[in-house]
Amino acid sequence: MAKIKRVVAATAKAVAATTPSKATAAKTAPGLVPAKKDAAPKPPSKYVADYTDPSGVAHRFHVAEFQDFVFANQATAKLTDDELVALWKKTFPNALDYRVHHVLGARRDFNAGRHSKAYAGRTFSVPAYVIDAKGQRIPSSELPKAAPKTATPAPAAKAQTPTPAPKVLAPKAKGQVIGGHRIAA
Repeated sequence: MAKIKRVVAATAKAVAATTPSKATAAKTAPGLVPAKKDAAPKPPSKYVADYTDPSGVAHRFHVAEFQDFVFANQATAKLTDDELVALWKKTFPNALDYRVHHVLGARRDFNAGRHSKAYAGRTFSVPAYVIDAKGQRIPSSELPKAAPKTATPAPAAKAQTPTPAPKVLAPKAKGQVIGGHRIAA
């Protein structure tokens, strides 16, 4: 019986130690532990950003979702690869030092439907846009092709001269030194 009383007393003591006081309980919602006073706010993630599109609608995106959003709106935006790099750097300044090859890879994956979950499984054909000589934005596939270089004639084949037969070496003489070794009989 004494052992049971000790266990009950120890349990009551443990419960009292973890239960907030009446003054603390009045300041917090029931069942919640009060926040630490010294807790610093969590820094924002470098991979999440708030973005307001040109129509004024605010969005919160992860990097790949934002890139897919921009590619999905490329038909109206018609941004060049350099402009996409600048937009990505501005929106996610701490994520990565974006370059044009990042745009090429992200576009390739977006068109294949495997870049992010937002557009997964659907295939697209978003082209790369360039600014032509007139200052118009056109898909790079519509650029005029450069005239093919004129083929230079192949050099005339030289007459082959017969290769000489290899020399037949005479048998080595007994006692001759070759490469620092004396030939034995």
